[in-house]
Amino acid sequence: MMIRKTKTRSTDESCAAAETEKKVSSMMEFYKEDEKQDVYYFNGDRNNIDYRKDPIFRIRKNKKGYHVTFKKRELSGKTEINTETEFEIINPEKMQDLFFYMGYEILVDKHKISKVYKYKNANVEINTVKRLGDFIEVEVVAENENQTDDAIKVINEIFEMLDINEDKIEDRLYIDLLLEGK
Repeated sequence: MMIRKTKTRSTDESCAAAETEKKVSSMMEFYKEDEKQDVYYFNGDRNNIDYRKDPIFRIRKNKKGYHVTFKKRELSGKTEINTETEFEIINPEKMQDLFFYMGYEILVDKHKISKVYKYKNANVEINTVKRLGDFIEVEVVAENENQTDDAIKVINEIFEMLDINEDKIEDRLYIDLLLEGK
């Protein structure tokens, strides 16, 4: 189970973005840099997508290879709680051919470059998403539902440390933002 909260940073606030990254790097341990290219697939009416219910999945390419991921999404306030299923694939082109054969089409592409920091059991990502700008994303993996409250506490603690108020939290998915052209 992945628990996530995201905060949007506008590209015209580059000074604020740099300050936030400086704050994160001074308080947390650097873990890694990562680059992810995601292609999302959907079979249905693009004008009536319900991301919490409709079968949307992705093929992700990163340093580890190619993976298919699908999620069961829920929201608790502005905190996203996902149950993710992911598996490796050897031939992404053949997998995409299968998706097209089954009637799925490409919904959106997402390209994300991340600097990942560790704080307690959380990953704190400084992300640049192509066509959207900069984001801070905090994720905690909870092994079971009993750990959800503790995960949310850690996430909220991090946002407090970074002086990010709840009203600055972006609860729309990257998919939403990309489709809206934001």
